[in-house]
Amino acid sequence: LKNLGSWLGQLTIARNKPVLQRDIDPKALILNAYEKGKMIAVIPFVAKMLEACKASKVFRPPNPWLMALLGLLMEMYTEKDLKLNLKFEVEMLFKHLNIAKEDVPPTKLLHKHTRDRTNNSDWAVDKSTLSTVSTAVPAAA
Repeated sequence: LKNLGSWLGQLTIARNKPVLQRDIDPKALILNAYEKGKMIAVIPFVAKMLEACKASKVFRPPNPWLMALLGLLMEMYTEKDLKLNLKFEVEMLFKHLNIAKEDVPPTKLLHKHTRDRTNNSDWAVDKSTLSTVSTAVPAAA
């Protein structure tokens, strides 16, 4: 999906053409992935797509569309127990675009959406909630 996101970004955003909401809505895609536990695939796709903003004359800060997506990614970045590879994708996007994370205020959209953190590959496992399993070795008779 990273390659697809990069390709899509190069065909559209880098050429100053928008990705139409009726085709792909990145914000809805991220929010849906947040609820369903699919951010492990969606965040790298969107990040690679947005990397094309560096070559664009239109889609640069303070473009409202870009800033809204970066704000949503920052809100996700600040979530407790988010997997490090997802945080890394966000950090790399900001570095690629030469934008400081502190310059983008996080949105307040995620609190409206419910998600299950149990059995969810997007969140690090809280080790304090794991039950300890006994690994006793049976004695030889």
